[in-house]
Amino acid sequence: MKKRILTLLAAVSICACQSLLPEKVDIVTLGILPESITVPATAGEDGVRVIADRDYSVEILSGQEWLTPGISKSDTLSFSFKENAGFRRSAVLKINADGREDRLVVKQEGPYKETLTLSTHSVTAPADGCQVVIRVLSNLPSDYFTVTASNDNVISKLRLTAYELSFVVLPTTNRDKRNYTVTVSYTDGWGETIEDSVNILQEVYD
Repeated sequence: MKKRILTLLAAVSICACQSLLPEKVDIVTLGILPESITVPATAGEDGVRVIADRDYSVEILSGQEWLTPGISKSDTLSFSFKENAGFRRSAVLKINADGREDRLVVKQEGPYKETLTLSTHSVTAPADGCQVVIRVLSNLPSDYFTVTASNDNVISKLRLTAYELSFVVLPTTNRDKRNYTVTVSYTDGWGETIEDSVNILQEVYD
């Protein structure tokens, strides 16, 4: 009887130890070494190194109209690209394997560069306020831009239409001069921002 009890305890102990063992987890190794790569404006092919311990899928998240994936092996991801006849642009590729993913940004040069300049960079406003109209000089459509003011409580009615920036400087009761800025900006195809600003100096209230 004693031997039977010891045998039963041993069996229970083995089961308990097996239940405490960690479950086997399939660790996925997957990654693209560079976060981004820059290619010329001319058509061509390029690629990056990939670290992967298994097959993976490739998906183009943006830029499908000019970027085409090529070889996708465990250590290589290649792609081809069309000629860029405009401003610089970018595409995003994603690789995926068993729930693990990584992304690559492909930046392509362009023969043209975006320009943005305001016709005036300094305005003096009286204490009782005024309206300001400034020309925006650019080779981009005027509806591409974002307009912001450093103080929305002072600068109102911001508008940019047909390359004309307009806003109103509201009256002030401040006993000292104040400076404000209005900025016109644009985010290009590489995610970089170009901008230009006008500085507004408002006179003191008497």
